[in-house]
Amino acid sequence: MGWYCCICNCSCCSYYGCNDRRIVINPTVVAGYTAIVFTIIFFVYFGVIYFTGKLTDAEKQRMWALFLVCIASACFWSGFEQAGSSLNLFARDYTDRSYWYF
Repeated sequence: MGWYCCICNCSCCSYYGCNDRRIVINPTVVAGYTAIVFTIIFFVYFGVIYFTGKLTDAEKQRMWALFLVCIASACFWSGFEQAGSSLNLFARDYTDRSYWYF
């Protein structure tokens, strides 16, 4: 109980009038921070392997290829997850389907 009181008795809670002692979690903000953390982990992991892994030149070239495949895969799946929503709305709003006077 003390933890809730500590969080909810701050000045912003009294200013906004949230005296019901709830913790509000915004899922969009959590998802944004999670994506940032995973991206940092990804780059640190590849950087540690590439720079401190005692790799040969051939293995370093393969690491670059793997890095590019990972980036391409992330781009593909982020577009694939938009399936029938965002990409269709973008196409509807920003595609000019007229060709001269047709």
